[in-house]
Amino acid sequence: MSEENPENEEKRNYLREHILDKGHDTNEFTSFLISKKGEGGDDISNWSLLDLKEAVEEFLSEKGEQKNENKIEENKEEEKKEELKEEEKKEEQKVEEKIEVAPEKNASENNQNSKKTSKDDYGIYDQKEIKCQKITDINELNKCENLMVRVESFQKVEGKLFSKSYIVYIVTTSPLNYKVKRRFSDFEWLRQTIANVYGYCAIPTIPKKNKIGGDDFDEAFLRKRSRTFEKFLGYLMIHPILKHLKVVYEFLSIENDSEFHKIKKNYEKMKQPTNVRDLISVDGEANIEINEEKEKDLLKIKEIATFNEGTLKKIQSTMLSLKDDLLNAQIKLKEISIAFGSLKKKAVEYSEDDDVIQTYDELNSMFLNFSNTISKQNYYIFVNMREYFKYVKNNYRSLKELIHNGESLKSSFYKSYKSLVNKKEDYFKKSEIAKWDFDPKENIDKTTISINRSLALEKMLYKDTASVNNQKEMYGFYLNKVISEHQRMKKINAVFHLRYAKNILEKFQKATSTLLSGVEQNYNILNTPKDERKKLKEVQNKNNEDNDNLEKISQDIVAKKTANKGKK
Repeated sequence: MSEENPENEEKRNYLREHILDKGHDTNEFTSFLISKKGEGGDDISNWSLLDLKEAVEEFLSEKGEQKNENKIEENKEEEKKEELKEEEKKEEQKVEEKIEVAPEKNASENNQNSKKTSKDDYGIYDQKEIKCQKITDINELNKCENLMVRVESFQKVEGKLFSKSYIVYIVTTSPLNYKVKRRFSDFEWLRQTIANVYGYCAIPTIPKKNKIGGDDFDEAFLRKRSRTFEKFLGYLMIHPILKHLKVVYEFLSIENDSEFHKIKKNYEKMKQPTNVRDLISVDGEANIEINEEKEKDLLKIKEIATFNEGTLKKIQSTMLSLKDDLLNAQIKLKEISIAFGSLKKKAVEYSEDDDVIQTYDELNSMFLNFSNTISKQNYYIFVNMREYFKYVKNNYRSLKELIHNGESLKSSFYKSYKSLVNKKEDYFKKSEIAKWDFDPKENIDKTTISINRSLALEKMLYKDTASVNNQKEMYGFYLNKVISEHQRMKKINAVFHLRYAKNILEKFQKATSTLLSGVEQNYNILNTPKDERKKLKEVQNKNNEDNDNLEKISQDIVAKKTANKGKK
């Protein structure tokens, strides 16, 4: 697949800036270009940049849009000013948040009769069930068993006026017979949409958009990317919540590009839930539980994820070094094999004893066998282990993302909680009842409450209290979700770890048994009487040749299957 012409991209950037970004009708402009140049007018390659600029000016002039461009620019300036004001407000909020609040124990010291406070004294620890949104998106995916989602192939779509060449991936879902074409940006959108609205689930990562230091249209690269996308979609299909989502169903089933584009636009308007009652669960129940044990579990999960990820990085780094060492060993063993081959040749030339010739021949064979075995093991290590490391790293990445969401909610809740506690204690100490902001729906005797500390702290600042309680519920929900998702991932990971381990050990066992078999053959030849060696050698060579042919046939079949997957 050839790379995109950089001149075409420059022309597209110009059109985006002067036509697309300024809200002009792209279909109308395309028709205008065809009217100027005739057939092929909508092909960017048929226009020079200079001709294209003249065509744009003529198009805008005919539409009388030149004057409106100045207004558009003025509007953009106004929007920038508004954005700057918003940024200034955010900075002010950040400064306010950095104001230190007094520790909880100072709050309790404000009253001589109060005891030393703990987290539970102010109701941080909690356990309850809250009604939330139940999964109601019933579609064919929910009803069907044994679903199989495949990224069967990919194809290049040549660039047009406003877009450069890109790849579409053919995604099929059986037995429902769905078949859709999706771009990288569509997969990216799907993951981001799920993360924005359902961030309390561990969501697998997808690769970066561009290949580092290579051709984005390289077929081997695109086959790997297809497998990654397939694993991503397969994970969604086994998740107890994500597999039921309407957005997943639409991604897999909507064939019409325009309809799918509208759906994407609608999801962009969706906001991340800030209230537990707006979250989704299988049974419509949200378990809120905050206690010391749960918080310790969260720390343990983070600790083991960080430790495992760091240790695996070290192993991966060491294995890269081992790759070079094994390659050097392979070369050295081959050099030794060649040297014994030279000795054999000379021995034959000078009519040495058959035992000497045969010894050189077997040693030549043995060291060549060593070299080939190390070559195979090196390959097995850096193909199978690379896939293993990629899987594990993606797993920890999605888990750490989930942990980060939980910790962010925890930090936000505790900060708001401490601020509210200090504020309430300060108001009670100063007896500023006018600022206590009771719920007008409650009939509160201000005289009685002014001397009842516990009741005053409970009832005052009811709006702020409700807001903090909402933060607590969100944190409690996420805290339980992180723990339950980690438990679920552990079960899935156990299956994958075992599969990868078996695959790697099977390949090593095969290579090692081939080596041992070869050494045994060398040994048997040297222990065979001279007059029988030739016949035994012929039998061994015939067996080895048959085994090599079988292995080659097997490798060819696998290679053809892999190659066909990348073709339409």
